[in-house]
Formats: sequence, structure tokens, C-alpha cells
Amino acid sequence: MVSNKEISQRLRAKTEGMALSYLVCDTCGGYYELQPGESPESFDLECECGGQLLQSTSDSLISYNDEFKDYSSEIFLGYALIIFGGIFAFACGIYLTTRDDERANFHGKVIMAICLAPIIAVLAFLIFYKAFFH
Repeated sequence: MVSNKEISQRLRAKTEGMALSYLVCDTCGGYYELQPGESPESFDLECECGGQLLQSTSDSLISYNDEFKDYSSEIFLGYALIIFGGIFAFACGIYLTTRDDERANFHGKVIMAICLAPIIAVLAFLIFYKAFFH
């Protein structure tokens, strides 16, 4: 439970433009709220899980999700579109590879490879068929 004294300190810091910020793990999502007088340089910026602790530029954890989007919906959509429409899945793969997120880049490349594999297989079959049976 947060004490009244701590609440008033936080409000005072916020009104004076010294709002507290957070160090948030890019892997597990764990966070640490920086206290008055603390700075990220005071800490080892490696989380217990092995991820990197990044300083949130906002003063709330809610907007952290907007800062470091994980692209889960887009990744799921890309894999789902492989089944229903390869060209749309390929476009989704291109979108994911252009994002500034390692996980999104990886899945974007996988989605594009899955989309291109049948096309390459058909072309190889046609070349093989024409070379040996005509």
C-alpha cells in the first residue's frame, strides 16, 4: 500500500516537472519505478531474466505499451493469412520486417519464406518437367 506521504511526494514531483519514470524489461515486462534522486545510470541495466532494462520516456506504465509494441496481433494475422491468402500474408511479412522490433522482424521473414516456398517449388517442378519430359 502506498502511504499518503509518498503520494504527496509523487504529486509534487509531477507538478514540478520531475515526474518519476520506470525501467522496464524488454523481455519479461518487469519494471522498477525510479525513486526521487535515482537515475538509470545508478543501476545495472540487465534484468534478472537476462533482458535489457529500458527507461520509459513517459511517467506511466500504460503508455509503455505504446512505446514498445510487441506486434503480437500482426504476427498472428500474418500466419493466419498464409492459410487464406498468400499475397496478403506476404504483405504482412513485409510490414513486420520493416518494424523496429527483433521479434517482428524474425516472424516477418518466416512468413515471407513460407509464402515464397510453394512458388519456388512450383517453378522448380516446371523447369524440371520441361527439361526431362519435352
